[in-house]
Amino acid sequence: MELTPADASEILRQIEQNQWKWLKVKKFTPEAYATADERYAALEQHHAAETGRMIKVIQALCRTVESLDRRL
Repeated sequence: MELTPADASEILRQIEQNQWKWLKVKKFTPEAYATADERYAALEQHHAAETGRMIKVIQALCRTVESLDRRL
């Protein structure tokens, strides 16, 4: 995942303003699962996927900011 300088700037602006719309976490729908065990397993999988995606965004943000700092 790569971010443009404009995307990175927008994420940083939102963070400074305590806004978290850039995270865009997908909603988990527990109604789609019949048993509690299925719901729990699906929730764990959903959590891992969303956390992994968020980590990738943060890593891309760090790389973009670092590359911009080198240019200055």
